[in-house]
Amino acid sequence: MSERLEKLLAMLELDPDDGFCLWAIAQEHHGAGRLDEAIQFYDRVKTVDPSQCYAWFPKARALQSLGMKQESIDELRQGLEAARTHQDQAAMGEIQEFLDELAGADA
Repeated sequence: MSERLEKLLAMLELDPDDGFCLWAIAQEHHGAGRLDEAIQFYDRVKTVDPSQCYAWFPKARALQSLGMKQESIDELRQGLEAARTHQDQAAMGEIQEFLDELAGADA
């Protein structure tokens, strides 16, 4: 376990509902190739802070990397709706681009 991940986990103990900390932990796992753990933390981000639209995109990437294309597409569709709800234009753009890429691969 990296020193950065250890520090993030210690911070999370102080505030288990810290959405940014959860997201950072997910990113650490994702970067280390621990995709199942990353997905679990992205889900926790979405639960504690539904307005954190940047959890949807990397979770979809992790699902895609695990060969779960349809689940990735479903995640992106849900993320697009969340981004619309929270009026996060940047997240909407990134999510829509990835969704078009995945959905277009079937065309």
